[in-house]
Amino acid sequence: MALARSIIYFVVEDAAQAIDSYYKGKPLGSIGHLAAFSFHETKNIISGEEGCWLLMTTVLLKEQKIIREKGTNRSAFFRGEIDKYGWVDIGSSFLPSELLQLFYTLN
Repeated sequence: MALARSIIYFVVEDAAQAIDSYYKGKPLGSIGHLAAFSFHETKNIISGEEGCWLLMTTVLLKEQKIIREKGTNRSAFFRGEIDKYGWVDIGSSFLPSELLQLFYTLN
């Protein structure tokens, strides 16, 4: 983290299988600027193809929203900040699997 601060880089922790694990008394996923947890079927916690990000700084919040919105500035459009939304960066779809969607619907 000291090196990252000295050269102004962000540290992304791949904490996919680090739930309930610690390094020097700190929970893994809380050390870097951003942590990514995977809930894929091969990981410790399973939830289809879902996952989560933990942001330790608000500096990355705008970028996170763009990625979550499939690379668009759709959130800014719904907040009334822009007239129409479009593609502005990379993104992806983070919807649960069809099986989980059915489960959520039935419960």
